[in-house]
Amino acid sequence: MAALNKTVPRPARKKLDRIRYANLLSEALPVVIKTEGEYERMLKVIDKLLSKEERLMSREELELLNLVSTLVEQYEDEHYPIPDVPGH
Repeated sequence: MAALNKTVPRPARKKLDRIRYANLLSEALPVVIKTEGEYERMLKVIDKLLSKEERLMSREELELLNLVSTLVEQYEDEHYPIPDVPGH
């Protein structure tokens, strides 16, 4: 059991502080991205979160990063698809 705890990042073991997470959400206002402006805004949120070392991020910041990254990835998949490359 002790070995399992060493593999889980410190913030993941900590209980989510719902008030702190709600405050982060209210600052970032994440939405399903439909425009380039929303996309650019979400990229700025990611940049701000990543300006901190991951190991120093709170559980709440990691959850917000995961949410916003998922929204950005979904938008990029729809609007900037990577074309198939023919094999050699």
